[in-house]
Order: sequence, then structure tokens, then C-alpha cells
Amino acid sequence: DIWAKSPGATRVKQSSHNKVSTSTELKHGCKSVQDLSAWDSFMIDNVWFGVSKNQRSKLVAVQEYEGAPSARNTIRFANYLRRHALLTRKIFCDCGPEFLNRLVFMLLVMILFCQMFVCASQAKWSTGSVERTVGTIKHAYVKHRKCSLFSGYSTPDLAHHIVCCINERPIRALDYQTPFKHHYCLDPILPIPCADFGNLN
Repeated sequence: DIWAKSPGATRVKQSSHNKVSTSTELKHGCKSVQDLSAWDSFMIDNVWFGVSKNQRSKLVAVQEYEGAPSARNTIRFANYLRRHALLTRKIFCDCGPEFLNRLVFMLLVMILFCQMFVCASQAKWSTGSVERTVGTIKHAYVKHRKCSLFSGYSTPDLAHHIVCCINERPIRALDYQTPFKHHYCLDPILPIPCADFGNLN
């Protein structure tokens, strides 16, 4: 079992007391936009997506999968986040087979020096990390599909448009700054700098 042998990957215990304390420690220890993000997979109109939400800046990123969730798609998603300066030192995910995979483990933990924290899929305290954001994206997608203005959008294009709207919405927890501005410290109309994440330690 690769999770039992490596200190870089941590399986969150299943008792409710440990779940709450572990979640609190992870989020309270998040002092930088490079500290912690939550990952998940979801499907809209038979198209699978990977989603990441930064727990400091609240910035959301999505990328469509090539088919069903798999280790290959998770590695593509990790590289996508790395290219856009969105990969964090700690990654919070559920027990999906696309995350609990040896290739994913080798890339994230051994090569990119990330830590992975795995929780139960339906843990109540994890809904605020990324599950609620997935629900918002799905709800907005249904509303946008009913509007003739977006009839020509493909499913991935419309999902990316919705995520851009979420990232440009001011949030009270960020002193009414947008997640995009809080994460990159610049206006959305300017080009995004792409950092080099050769070593995240």
C-alpha cells in the first residue's frame, strides 16, 4: 500500500472527531496561495472535469478530461495547474480511483514534492472545500443552457466561462476582492504570470 509506506501521503482518519480536527488544522494552517487546494472530479452533459479550489485565494480552476476520470487525466490536470501557477504544496482530495493511483502518487509526492490528504467522499465537513463549488458550477450550467446567448457554447467552453465568472466575483472573506485578483495580485485584463514550480518545498 503506497499510502502506508510514504510520509508524503496522508489518509485522513474516519472518526468524526479526527475529521473535524484534521480539516480545521489544514485550513487554519493555510497562510499562502501555495499552501492548500482541494481537488475533485465531476460530470456535466457526459463530459468529465477536474476541478481545483485554492483554500487561500478561493480561486477555482477546471479542465475537461479525455474520457472518464483516470490517473492519466489527473496527471494532465496537475500539469495544467502547474503551468498556470495553481499547484499547491498540499492537496486535499477524496478516495476516487483517479487520485489513489501509483502514477499520480509518484508525480505529485515524489517529483513535485506535494503532500496529499485523502478524505471520505461524503464527509460533511469537506463540502465547503470544493463540493459546494461543484454544485454552483452545475447549477449555473443548467441556467446558462436555457439562455439563447450561450447556445453556441460547447460544454467545456461554457464550464470555463462559468468558472471565470466565479473567479471574478468579489468575496467577503477576501475583503471583497475577487479570487483572481487575490491570487495573482493583478487585474484580470493583464497577462497571467506563469511561475516555475521546479521545487515546491
